[in-house]
Amino acid sequence: MNIKKIRYSIGILLIGITIWFLFTQPEVLISLRQIAWYDLLGLILLSMLIILILGVQFKYLILIFGLNLPLREWLGLTAVNTMCNYYLPARGGLIVRGAYLKRQYNYPFSRYTSLLIVSQLLMLGVAATLGIIFIVNSLDIFAENTLSLLGLLSSVLIITLFLYIIMPILAKQSARFDKLKPFLQQFMEGLESWRQYRFATLYFSLLMAILIFLWGLRLYLCFAAIGEPVNFGQIMIIQTFISLSFVISITPGNLGVKEGITAFSANFVGISPTTALLASLIDRAAALLVVFSMGLVFSHILIRELKVSKE
Repeated sequence: MNIKKIRYSIGILLIGITIWFLFTQPEVLISLRQIAWYDLLGLILLSMLIILILGVQFKYLILIFGLNLPLREWLGLTAVNTMCNYYLPARGGLIVRGAYLKRQYNYPFSRYTSLLIVSQLLMLGVAATLGIIFIVNSLDIFAENTLSLLGLLSSVLIITLFLYIIMPILAKQSARFDKLKPFLQQFMEGLESWRQYRFATLYFSLLMAILIFLWGLRLYLCFAAIGEPVNFGQIMIIQTFISLSFVISITPGNLGVKEGITAFSANFVGISPTTALLASLIDRAAALLVVFSMGLVFSHILIRELKVSKE
């Protein structure tokens, strides 16, 4: 098949899937009727900033393995990756991004995976740490609900630190763990690459903290848009739990999971679950407008640049 036909076919497929997705999730876009246009504009601009920061994070993540991508690729791949996460379960957009790097730069998928494994653990650690900080500063730490939240986040943080410590030990004994050997090798490859860059962990963690803050700010503005007075610290606690769910996203775009966690955790911090669910739908709708718009545009740009053996 002619490469141009393949490119057009992929583009039409992506547009078709996007239209199908929006038709099957009408309540998401309908929720935007609840807010003023200027509130929506602010949410859209903030969502664009979030995509940009995600792109910067990816740019420096991939630099660890010496791959310096131009803006159209590090930003474009981030937008397409985020869009494809809504089409595929378990954050399938990451696979699409890895496949592109393999195609264009012959970048080993195993090395890409090793980076992701370590970065996901870092995300867990950063989210749990921020959650603990905001709980201590925003809630009564002696309340039963607060202690439950602290216990959960502390467990996540301890498990994350434990994995960082125990994985290298297990890797040295990989002969005893045949089934885990490929995973352990990938983890160690990623960990060694991170260690070669002195400030890589600190820089990535800082960007992750900024992203969680921006996600929390967007959710906070969604509450403000529907006239619900909330404390920013409460929203950040909710957002840290949402961020933890990103690591083990089991549905396309974390659909249903994010909304469920938002409503559940809102109840723990004294916010009406019903109101939290509406704010969460508005948050997702604003994000979708940006994700699909940027994703489709950059899909077209990146597809045109795909390397081919024959035109």
